[in-house]
Amino acid sequence: MLRLITIPISHYCEKARWALQRAGIAYREEPHVQGLHRFYARRAGGGQTVPVLVTPEGAIGESEQILEWADAHGDPSLRLFGEGAEREEQLAVCRRLDERLGPHGRRLIYVRMFEQRDLLLRYND
Repeated sequence: MLRLITIPISHYCEKARWALQRAGIAYREEPHVQGLHRFYARRAGGGQTVPVLVTPEGAIGESEQILEWADAHGDPSLRLFGEGAEREEQLAVCRRLDERLGPHGRRLIYVRMFEQRDLLLRYND
């Protein structure tokens, strides 16, 4: 079975979860606490960040690449991306959201979570 190395609060990890579920691909999630996740990501064959999807072909360590893998391996009627220019446009939107919205969203989440220690610990655990 595929393994998805994650941290619970990450929107990049949520994007990977969503893509695998939409494509009808079974996987087992392995969530980890922030900070320690780096060890588990590297051990799984990725870099220092999550998500990391461990497949029979090897590890995939970026959410966009996981979406592309799910698109290629899932049910063709549930494809995430189109073909040719349409596909490139859709990937460009994903990249723009990852580069611009992603870091700002992450900072906002952490700022709000640090204000609510009990909630923070519940998500971390």
